[in-house]
Amino acid sequence: MISKTPRVSIVIVTWNSIKYLPPLFDSIENQTKRDFEIIVVDNGSSDNSVSWIEKNYPAARILRNKANLGFAAANNQGIRMSAAPYIVLCNTDIVMAKNFLEELHKAMDNNSKAGSVGGKLLKSSLDLNNIGDSDTIDSTGIVLYKSRRAIDRGENDKDTGQFDNTGEVFGISAALIMYRKDALDAVALSGQYFDESFFSYKEDVDLAWRLRLAGFTSVYISTAKALHARNAARKTDLSDIGTIKNRQGKSPTAKYLSYRNHLYILVKNEEWKNVFLNPALAWYELKKFIYLLFREPTSLKGILSFYANLPQMLKKRRRIRDKTIINRKTLSKWFQ
Repeated sequence: MISKTPRVSIVIVTWNSIKYLPPLFDSIENQTKRDFEIIVVDNGSSDNSVSWIEKNYPAARILRNKANLGFAAANNQGIRMSAAPYIVLCNTDIVMAKNFLEELHKAMDNNSKAGSVGGKLLKSSLDLNNIGDSDTIDSTGIVLYKSRRAIDRGENDKDTGQFDNTGEVFGISAALIMYRKDALDAVALSGQYFDESFFSYKEDVDLAWRLRLAGFTSVYISTAKALHARNAARKTDLSDIGTIKNRQGKSPTAKYLSYRNHLYILVKNEEWKNVFLNPALAWYELKKFIYLLFREPTSLKGILSFYANLPQMLKKRRRIRDKTIINRKTLSKWFQ
């Protein structure tokens, strides 16, 4: 039963997601925390995703887009539809433990500075209808290296309890995250929470950075667990060779967007002196450029798109600076 006065809005973006919906909605229905609503934004599905939801969960609020607007724009639509103080963004390939919402809700209530909270995501097979317990980590938060490369903390590691301590992280993966609505409103740019210029990929890193600059924290709750059957999961280690192998398994569009959006993030959020004088950042970008030049030249069109949109990104940078209340140097502890 969905609450009529929800404290939490669960926003789900669907796009030909029918195979994932039964286990996802079963896990939502079984939550111990009940004062929530479900908002579905469909990105032009051609399967039976919408009709299945209408039949099985008629109380869900559904917005139908005629085309795929991307992760960022569709989630923005869902957030705008909510009047609840807390927003949960949930990918379709998720199954939540029964206490997931309760644990995150409790964390938000107990930490007024938290702009986002998230739990322990564990990898699952792509068939969530036949799920079992997993001992492989998908994400316990977002980590940024000194090179400003973003990764999911613990991804592919065996879960041996090394991340069983609740605490602050740089940010939370938007695959499954709870945001404070007031925090999202505080960092929105021209009404956009996620930057819709990104379309998809790394928009959660950008938003996490903006929340940090505005004085909000991100908290990882180890007791909140969920399974994630991520299609674009990393299957290699984090070495240069492993990274190259991992990129080879991604689509050209994903590689192009990921590269371009990384540049967007730097221009919008990073200190200029670090962009030009940080050795770790310079070396990382040089290695990446050389690799793309010889092995992945189609991804370099991301540079053209980046420069075409640079004036727009600089305007957003100025707006972000107007909203910044912390010294950017205080972020250095999060760059590992």
